[in-house]
Amino acid sequence: MPQERVVRIGLIGAGTVADYGHLPALKRLPGVELVVVADISRAKLKRAREKFGIKGVLDYHRMLEMEDIEAVSICTPVETHRRIAEDALVAGKHVFCEKPLAATIEDSWAVVQAARKAGAVFGVDFHLRLSEDMMATKRYIDSREIGRLEILRFVMNWGCHGLKGPMGGKRRASLMRSGGPMLDNGVHFFDLMRWFSGSDIAQMTAEGQWVERQYEYPGHVISLSRLESGAMGLVEMSFVFGHTTKDLPASSRIEIIGSEGVIANGNVYTRDGHIQLPLGREKRFDRAYTEFLSCVRSGTMKHSPLANVEDGAKATEAALRSIQLAMERRALQGS
Repeated sequence: MPQERVVRIGLIGAGTVADYGHLPALKRLPGVELVVVADISRAKLKRAREKFGIKGVLDYHRMLEMEDIEAVSICTPVETHRRIAEDALVAGKHVFCEKPLAATIEDSWAVVQAARKAGAVFGVDFHLRLSEDMMATKRYIDSREIGRLEILRFVMNWGCHGLKGPMGGKRRASLMRSGGPMLDNGVHFFDLMRWFSGSDIAQMTAEGQWVERQYEYPGHVISLSRLESGAMGLVEMSFVFGHTTKDLPASSRIEIIGSEGVIANGNVYTRDGHIQLPLGREKRFDRAYTEFLSCVRSGTMKHSPLANVEDGAKATEAALRSIQLAMERRALQGS
């Protein structure tokens, strides 16, 4: 069997998620060479060099000028995604981008247009799609073993690491200022909703709760959608579920209700009994990159489960719409 072509890649943004997810995956996977990391922080570049043995540059444009780099991974704050993605596409690079795709709906669709114009492979890191349990859930939905898809329910209530510690505190505050739980985490579930159902959102309503009044965006949001297929989708996201407590509890559920059965709690329930789904690891950076690299080698994303740029835009638009609707409801209520 011929050996796969090695893809040379650069990573832009050496922050928290890159440190625990992207960089370890890229260093571990075969068939890829991580050439250079770009970040505006010398301290982060130093950490990447010492921990992963990767050289760094302060200006990502230097990376884009390297002709031997075929693709780039964007792991910077969301408000920078559009500019960096457009620069990378103009430079002729394939792109893998962290979620959400962009900070606004307009910026998200601008990235789509740029990717179409460039004809590049553009993957978005909705890695929940690639966990064992979610891929099995998709197979059971597509096989119609639970009948017609009726209701999709996604709940992730947690305190976003709380108010203290290296993952809480400043990081949590930054996520709240840039859109809150629905944009940071809820975008995953809008993507799963579309992927599972094969349908776009036709109508949506949403309500929010401002537990922490100092933030513009709600810390808890519940969104209810009617899909074009007729199915109903619920996404509930919280960063204020026990965020002040010592033990930081969490409550998460993904429930798929069909006309002939249910997928819930890691089980498929039908008239014949139930079947346990394979256990899934949540953050499959390795599988996301494996899919991306395969798409780069083939030059197409056709038939890949990896989310493409349009998937990224639609999920980001849904998350931003839910936040906007919740804020409009709050304004009408005068609270």
